[in-house]
Amino acid sequence: MNASGTGSRQLTRFNASKPFSTFVGGSSWSPDGRQLVFEAGTSPPRGEPANGCALFVVNADGSGLRQLTLWSLDAGERPDWSPDGELILFKAPAKGQHGNLYTINPDGSGLKQLTRYPASRPVFSAGTP
Repeated sequence: MNASGTGSRQLTRFNASKPFSTFVGGSSWSPDGRQLVFEAGTSPPRGEPANGCALFVVNADGSGLRQLTLWSLDAGERPDWSPDGELILFKAPAKGQHGNLYTINPDGSGLKQLTRYPASRPVFSAGTP
């Protein structure tokens, strides 16, 4: 979407400076159409780190590519901008059914965990009435 809220843009090329075997997943344009947040992941055996996932932001003209989250957070899963463009909401870990919700500023600062789900799905114990 462009700054006036109409039209569309297509990301056609992703260049990485390291020997990544990369996929680009979920993405979302900022409300003003000036930046794109997207999930990038690596695949084994060539990815560095293998099977990693992180969020990146790039300007609409292709400049200013920057990594927002560490590979170790395994972040991604359909990132979305707040209506005022001040925060990005995402789920981590990106792979699997369960994960927690986080927010981060578009400059990569202010990472905040919003939920605390267990690693596995909740179940009743045998002693629960």
